[in-house]
Amino acid sequence: MAAFDHRWAFRPFVALALAPWFSMAGCAGSDGDGGSAGGTGPGATSSASTGATGGSTGELPPESGPFSDGCNDPPTLGPGVFEGALGGASNTVGDPACGFGGPDRFARIEVPVRADLWAYAVGEGFVPSVRWFRAGCALDAGADACGRGRVVWALDVQPTSALLLSIGGPSGLEGEGRFRVEVGMRPIVGVGAACAGAPEVRCEPGTVCDLSADVPVCVALPGDVCADPIVVDLEAAAEVAQTVDWGRGYGDAHASTCGGARRKDAVFRVDGPAGAGLEVSAPGAVVAVRTATCVPDAEAACAAEAVEVPAPAAFAEGPSYVFVEGPQVGAFGPPTDVTFRRLPP
Repeated sequence: MAAFDHRWAFRPFVALALAPWFSMAGCAGSDGDGGSAGGTGPGATSSASTGATGGSTGELPPESGPFSDGCNDPPTLGPGVFEGALGGASNTVGDPACGFGGPDRFARIEVPVRADLWAYAVGEGFVPSVRWFRAGCALDAGADACGRGRVVWALDVQPTSALLLSIGGPSGLEGEGRFRVEVGMRPIVGVGAACAGAPEVRCEPGTVCDLSADVPVCVALPGDVCADPIVVDLEAAAEVAQTVDWGRGYGDAHASTCGGARRKDAVFRVDGPAGAGLEVSAPGAVVAVRTATCVPDAEAACAAEAVEVPAPAAFAEGPSYVFVEGPQVGAFGPPTDVTFRRLPP
């Protein structure tokens, strides 16, 4: 195993917490609609194994449970397993995207520390929709994450904040519309914090879990910021290949003139002989080059997949800084192969 490897190890929870419901839910796990970015599939852990009603027997009361009909004054909950019913509830969200456009219930989930939140719901005879709203009851802004039949994540929630959680059902829902939802939280920790074992945590963007240490801790990720770039030596070799693994925790610390907002980026410092030029190719990514310094005003080239800084500009005043932009923050994507070539004077 490589010395640096972020640890996003999830332990199965659905079978333990929601198993009594599978016979009632009608294959809940097979009816997901994809939803917004953020879900990675079942398997995270919560900090509570029982909910507001205690252990599950598969027989739920008809009342709404710890959820409100409207979103203006929802009850405040933390991680755990909760039961409720949609019967008699209003269609408050309205927008059927990621859901049904039917009745919905709400709860307010408090976040005491920086963390990722997740929720998974099953229903009696239907598959509930799960929505996260960072803007509270300002529903017109749309859900930040939503889906059905899968774990739905709200990534990188700031400490001392709260998110609105909505559980929805189909239009024309008949009966009590009983459901069960499990809510979990995965803390995000910084440099020097322990990052392996239980409870599960995630190293913050720009850091990775160093599993080579006796006690694995989060360490700074080389190439995440200009102050600690990945060094490429084009003085000794005319061509150098690198691979950027976007799953290692890169953040979005920089902006280029041709890149997109909230995209992960990796920074390289390229050393080359004075008078030479520079060519960089990165299929599927955006590449920007700044000469001599890392400040945005020094950008000399920016394009999708490949750029060229002709001689002698690339190394006339020192190294060049290359920025490779990959997938959106919070999303996953394949590694990007980057090739650096020294061009003759």
